[in-house]
Amino acid sequence: MARTSKNATLMKLSVAVLLAASAPGIWAAPDPFDVYVANIEILQAKPVQSELKITDAQRAALNKHADWYNGQTKKVVDQLKTTKGTGADRQKGMTQISSLQDQLKGKVIGELSSWQVKRLGQISLQQAGIVALLDSKVAKKVGMTEAQIKKLRTGWEASGKLVAEAETKARQPVFNKYKDKQPKDEKEARELSEAYNREMEAASKTLDPVLAKAKKDFEAIVDSTLTPGQKKAWGDLKGPTFRAQ
Repeated sequence: MARTSKNATLMKLSVAVLLAASAPGIWAAPDPFDVYVANIEILQAKPVQSELKITDAQRAALNKHADWYNGQTKKVVDQLKTTKGTGADRQKGMTQISSLQDQLKGKVIGELSSWQVKRLGQISLQQAGIVALLDSKVAKKVGMTEAQIKKLRTGWEASGKLVAEAETKARQPVFNKYKDKQPKDEKEARELSEAYNREMEAASKTLDPVLAKAKKDFEAIVDSTLTPGQKKAWGDLKGPTFRAQ
């Protein structure tokens, strides 16, 4: 009887292991592309955590990694403040922070299943929008040619130039108006600051039509550049639409 019971237990364990191994996103390593496009910053949003079904244990681990990152970056920043570093020192600090960001991403990805990483990548692409197609890896994944990538980048640069010119035209007069003003006391300084912010905000609002046109024009370039097959591939890459509740 004891032997039969042991065999039955082993059989149950074998079945459980097989079922677990066959479950998607449990044992399989995440796709490197999904890791590449995944933006771990959006994991801070509760709706994203809910969509990915982040467990309490995972949340605790992610918070621990975030605390580690914040502590390490603070050391770099404090060091620069203490030494009043030169340009070279600041560049070194930026390199260190960039390395810490890469390490943080590795730690975060390590806490997620391959399914969670894939979904995080899909949501990241959705939030980035068609601008993501300017990235060579994303473009290649969709099946775009070098000529197509160049066409999109040229269009994006042209749009950016027009927007930059419009921003300068709208905001420079406000900057020039206040740049040489010398407040006589704290009250006047506060009033000038409030007036400057108010006028700058109003100037920025005049840019809305320019930004809308630039967005529409770039969308038209993308639409005319991608083939039907590439558009489908782009849609598949983004996955089901994410709607934050």
